[in-house]
Amino acid sequence: MKNPILTVLRVSIALCILPIATNAQNNALLFDGTDDHVTFATAPSFSGTGTMTFEAWINPASVTVFQTIAHWQGSSNNSAQFSINASGFIDFFQSDGANSGSLVGTVAINANEWTHIAFVQNSGSIDFYVNGEVEVKGFPVGPAGTSPSFFLGSTHEGAVNFGGLMDEVRVWSSALTQATIRDQMFRTLTGSESNLIAYYQFNETTSTTLPDLTTSNFDGTLVNFPASTNPNWQESGTPPNNALDFDGTNDYVDLGGALSYTSMGTQDNFSVEMWVNLEPVFTGSRRGSIFSVNDGGGANLNRLLLYINDGSDPFKENRLGVVDAGINPDFDIVGPIIADDTWHHIAYTRSGTTGTLYVDGLQVGTHTADFTFEMNDLWSLGQEFDGSATMSDFIDGQIDDVRVWGVARTEAEIQANMFSDLVGNEPNLNAYYDFNQGFAGGTNTAFTTLIDRSTNSYNGTLGNFALTGASSNWVSSGAQVPAPEIVVY
Repeated sequence: MKNPILTVLRVSIALCILPIATNAQNNALLFDGTDDHVTFATAPSFSGTGTMTFEAWINPASVTVFQTIAHWQGSSNNSAQFSINASGFIDFFQSDGANSGSLVGTVAINANEWTHIAFVQNSGSIDFYVNGEVEVKGFPVGPAGTSPSFFLGSTHEGAVNFGGLMDEVRVWSSALTQATIRDQMFRTLTGSESNLIAYYQFNETTSTTLPDLTTSNFDGTLVNFPASTNPNWQESGTPPNNALDFDGTNDYVDLGGALSYTSMGTQDNFSVEMWVNLEPVFTGSRRGSIFSVNDGGGANLNRLLLYINDGSDPFKENRLGVVDAGINPDFDIVGPIIADDTWHHIAYTRSGTTGTLYVDGLQVGTHTADFTFEMNDLWSLGQEFDGSATMSDFIDGQIDDVRVWGVARTEAEIQANMFSDLVGNEPNLNAYYDFNQGFAGGTNTAFTTLIDRSTNSYNGTLGNFALTGASSNWVSSGAQVPAPEIVVY
């Protein structure tokens, strides 16, 4: 008798068999609050005159002890110090050796929470900013000596030490405006920006050197950090990985008309792609417009819609579709169900007269595209314009990482970087909205602009968002996460 042969069938089904690009290291430096600090052989100076901006992200372990964020020390006891006092408020102290002055902020810094801080010096006065908001404006300062020494996390004596995480320290030779601070605080820089004289990303893993990414080469040296083990460099929470939550009632983003006509003209080739996470609520007569280009001249005319259909046709309920030109929407392409409370990547491309829809990196349909962009077109996210003033078909869910290209992207090109961030200067990239703004679930009433990270600055304007709480606000994103491989034995 033959022995039975056990046959095992293993079927491996990869939901997304795609090349995945890995984003750069995103670390911060952990200070122990006892004696850890960073020194600099040469450094960006503080003089108390002229213009300068210092900014940093901090996450203090405690706010009940006085601790130094940055300190400048010159000759004859000239100095300047940017600190957190024992009550958790930002404290600025400056001395010219004979006279001194200090100013305390009014917004408390929270322990174990990332906070952006900045001071701007402009012609003998200092302005404070906390999370992009003005704390103090016009505090007078005087000379603090020439080319003082610079320290992070302690005074020049290695005392009054900072405890917690620090990241993204930047020193500018110019006085940044509040708008510029808000624009750049949530993004990583390259080091080549105009007037940036020192820039520390803190993205090391084992080094005892804090490199300056500008051409100034003001590198820092870690002092007293543990060497045998390496808890120094830890994962950072900055910049945030956020999305925008739409409430399904009246939230939308107006991308204006400049993007359409200035960058696209009437050309036939373009692409738009994004990540979405929509609630399965598009039933009955309810439908939703994720992305729309509408005529802005008053006519109820749709150039192009990426749409979630309603339940009037059960087959189309909660499915993604493409609507091309016309007053009464009808799907030119019917895609899969994506309103399922799950993150999906969607893309639409046009090459000549061929329009193609992609979901999660895979082609799901094509059609003959005959729309034409016009100068007064209105582009928007989360709704569509019925004429130039009436809005309708709001979506309930989240959007992240919107990209508009002046070429028709191929399936391979879409797959190649759908899971990774862009720089913003990629060829043919007309607009790039990474949504990494605001504080997830926090009070974000100051952040009403969706910033275009491309070189074109086609910024969008948020409409009707509450900008506080867990919905209708900037929220933590789950986009750009590859689908898991499902293995069936």
